[in-house]
Amino acid sequence: MLLISLTRFCTGDSWKDMVRLRFGGGITRCHEMFDVFIYFTFTTFFHKISGNSMIQWIPCIDYCRRKMYDKAITNSARCPITAWRRETDQLDRLVNIEERDLPFDLWMAYGSIDCTDWQTCRIGAGPVGPWEGASRRVDAYQLQRAFYSGYFRAHGLKYQTVLLPSGMWGSVWGASMAHNDNGILNQSGLVPYLEDILTTNEDGYYPTLIGDAIYPQDRTVLWTTKVPRGASDNFYSFKRACSTVRQPHEIHYGSFFNYFHLFKNETQTRLFNNCEKAYRTGVVGFFLHNCFTCIKGSGVNSFFDSRHPTLQQYLPLDEVIPPYVPFALNAHYRYR
Repeated sequence: MLLISLTRFCTGDSWKDMVRLRFGGGITRCHEMFDVFIYFTFTTFFHKISGNSMIQWIPCIDYCRRKMYDKAITNSARCPITAWRRETDQLDRLVNIEERDLPFDLWMAYGSIDCTDWQTCRIGAGPVGPWEGASRRVDAYQLQRAFYSGYFRAHGLKYQTVLLPSGMWGSVWGASMAHNDNGILNQSGLVPYLEDILTTNEDGYYPTLIGDAIYPQDRTVLWTTKVPRGASDNFYSFKRACSTVRQPHEIHYGSFFNYFHLFKNETQTRLFNNCEKAYRTGVVGFFLHNCFTCIKGSGVNSFFDSRHPTLQQYLPLDEVIPPYVPFALNAHYRYR
């Protein structure tokens, strides 16, 4: 079962090709084994990759901050930069501290946040039956609109991920591709969830995630600041530093799709009858990628010169696995 499931993830082949060229047997049996693998992995290790998964990385936050800080300062050409941070009472206002080398205590970023898409078949397409002259589904257009992205011009799912300098996905949450990154952040409830589990420093600032310009300024999510007109060279230097530490997120996405070709083969995923299973398959894929990073490391570790956890540290043998309880991050949902 494990071999068949991992082969399915890595090759993205159809069940017909897997049976004919690799394993033999029946298509139905192979499909059932894959379904059991997805269900077991998702319900057993859900707390390691989604839901309340960020709680396990809290002891590593200072280490992650240090690695991002070292990389940011190194890539700012070691010149004095202007340190910028947000005021607690007005999050969208940036205040100039003073022109000097940015001290580590003011660097609160410990990870990055971004979204990726998984393109699938067009949902609800085709006739309602195999007979000749079968009619189309009445609600097909509404179903397709619900999963359609005008930006990508495709149907599918979108996953919001938090990446740590250790090369591990800290949290994964998904929804329809029809939403933009800011909409996914709102639905996931990640911001109030992080406010619940994180603690502030003595100045009242939370550790933050760095995202691109679509994300809002918030207590736990910091977007890469747009350079204002007439900004000094030091501000440009600081912006480059913040943009630099976001680059591994895109690199790690490339590693994910290169290892698991299933997520590049849109013809192998149909959402109409298997939407929940498709969502779980994506979450399990990110979990397997974490396991792979624990064994071999990743480009993120080379980028930050960081160490990755071992598989024993990520999945301790003596850990008491909690029973699966669907933990919806959007229980913390709030409108903006």
